[in-house]
Amino acid sequence: MSCRINETTIEEVKAVILENDHLKITVLVSKGADIYEFIYKPKNIDVLWKAPWGIKNPRGGIATAENSQVAWMEHYEGGWQEIFPSGGGPCQYKGVEMNFHGELSTLPWKYKITANSEKEISVLFTVTTFRSPFTVERVLTLKENDPRLYIHEKVTNHSEEEMDYSWGHHPALGAPFLDEGVILDVPAEWFESQNRENESTRLPQKTRFQWPQAQSRSGETIDLSVLPSKQNRSADLAFLGGLEEGWYGVTNPKLGFGFGMVWPKGIFPYLWFWQELRGSSGYPWYSSNYVMALEPFTSYDESGLAHCVENGTARKLAPGESIEVDLIALCFESSNGVKRIDHKGDITPKDN
Repeated sequence: MSCRINETTIEEVKAVILENDHLKITVLVSKGADIYEFIYKPKNIDVLWKAPWGIKNPRGGIATAENSQVAWMEHYEGGWQEIFPSGGGPCQYKGVEMNFHGELSTLPWKYKITANSEKEISVLFTVTTFRSPFTVERVLTLKENDPRLYIHEKVTNHSEEEMDYSWGHHPALGAPFLDEGVILDVPAEWFESQNRENESTRLPQKTRFQWPQAQSRSGETIDLSVLPSKQNRSADLAFLGGLEEGWYGVTNPKLGFGFGMVWPKGIFPYLWFWQELRGSSGYPWYSSNYVMALEPFTSYDESGLAHCVENGTARKLAPGESIEVDLIALCFESSNGVKRIDHKGDITPKDN
């Protein structure tokens, strides 16, 4: 089929659907402009995870949460969020609380169709944050007979003060695409486990290893580039760095296809590595959610922007300054992973 755009509502949430012969991309405009579906049509499989509680209209219900993390989770439908200007836990910055995972995914966005032909479609999404003085523009583009989603973004500081920020993308991958034996190809040098520990955390706290090999808490050598058996429950958070290039590929050998991202490593030099493989008891996962995310980020600290300022990984925008970036998200055919994805989204497969 040729490219097309459909404007609709899902659970009373305004949505825009972009399609070509390879992909179907559903964006929840009035809920953070979250990418809710990333369907690879040749396999008819959505690579993104869906929360079991479904989509919740941000205008519906009565807010009772005492902290922003619980409030964010109550409206977390799964899919892919953009995290800005703070990632991770809430923190204080310039006299206000930067809420859990920042403002972008909590706000309604505006949109405008900027290209609409059989050959190419584009939609411009825009939002201005409330607690911080930023405007964000995101253009999503699909082209005919092309399995890539092209993403162009521009962030502007419209205040008269220099502003720090932490910025990332949070695509959560789920079943049936996510499964035991799934292969993670990432050109990283190191990864660092975080200060989390429960009954199913495999990694020791605050320890740096050479990617992808690690020493587990029990002393075993584990390979984090392959998802473990589903019989092994686990829950881990780590940060990857020392990227040779900005890309990764996640391949399901059983299904014969994968999902990948490409970005400029000068802007997003880190990856947040989150796995919740039915390993956390109690709220919010209740030992029953199987989800993983590899998240390109400017900065790393799970405690929010103020801590990224302290560790030197936060970025800055001068008064009136803007920054622009191009990313690509794509699906590809493979049964054993990829050797490289270049800046155009072209795949170099691994040798069989």
